[in-house]
Amino acid sequence: MAGCWEVVADEVPSPKYRGAAKHTYPKDSNSTEFSRFFIAFCAISSLVSSSISVPSVNVFPDLIHQCCSNYDPSQRAVMGPSGNILFYITPQSINEMLQFKPTQPLLPLTMKHLLDLASKLSSAEITRISKTFMPPRFFSRSPPYHHAWFDETSRLIIDMISYILGFRTSEIVDKTVLALMSIFAPGQPPAVKYDYATFIADKIHEQFMNLEREIVFKYTTYIYYLFLYYQYDSFPIFLKKSDARGERRSVIFWTSVCHLV
Repeated sequence: MAGCWEVVADEVPSPKYRGAAKHTYPKDSNSTEFSRFFIAFCAISSLVSSSISVPSVNVFPDLIHQCCSNYDPSQRAVMGPSGNILFYITPQSINEMLQFKPTQPLLPLTMKHLLDLASKLSSAEITRISKTFMPPRFFSRSPPYHHAWFDETSRLIIDMISYILGFRTSEIVDKTVLALMSIFAPGQPPAVKYDYATFIADKIHEQFMNLEREIVFKYTTYIYYLFLYYQYDSFPIFLKKSDARGERRSVIFWTSVCHLV
C-alpha cells in the first residue's frame, strides 16, 4: 500500500450480519443521528461476533503489531514509513469514519462507572430488563444469562456492548452488560447517550501502550476500518464512499467485503 507498510492480511472478516441498514432499533425522530451511530457500532461488532463464544483474537496480527510499532502516543496517531500520519486513534477520527456528528453532550463511559451501575442493579430492574429482551420462559432465571436466551435484536445489542467493552466473548451476559442494556427499550432512543468513541479510542491507546503485556488485541476491527477510511486509496477494491445523493456514508457501507449494499 502506497505510503503504508506492507502487511499481509491473514483473513478478511466475513460478517454473519448483513442487515444493519434494515434495523430501526432504537428509532426516534429526535435521535436519528445517534441511532445511526448505534447501528454502525452494531455492524462493526457483528464482524467478530456470533451467537456462540468467540475469542478476541487478532484478525490481522501483523497489522496490529505494525500499528503498535509505529504508534506515536504523543499524537495519538499511527505513523507511516516516511513519518506521515496514517490515521489518528482519537474520538474525532472514530466519529468521522462513522459519519457521526454529536449534536448534544455525551456522557463519559468508563468501566468504573459501569461496574458501579452493575453493582446497584436491583432485582426489580433486572426483571424489567429480562422482560424487555427475553422470551417469557426465561424471566424467572437469574443472571448471568446465556446469549442464546435473548431475541435476535437483543443479541445484536449484547454483541455491540461486549465488543465495545473489549470482552472476550458475548456468550455470557452478566450484570455489567445488563447495566448497559438497561438504557435501551424497543422503539426508543437510548435513555443515556454514552461517548463510545472516546471509550474505544482510550482503550486502543492503552492496548498499544501495553500490547506485550496484554498479548491479545481487542479492537482489531476498528483498526481495519480506520485504515480503510483514512487510507482508502491504498486498497485495490471498489469503495462506494457516497450514497445516491452524493453524501459521505459511514465507512461500514463502503465495501461489500464488510456489508452488502
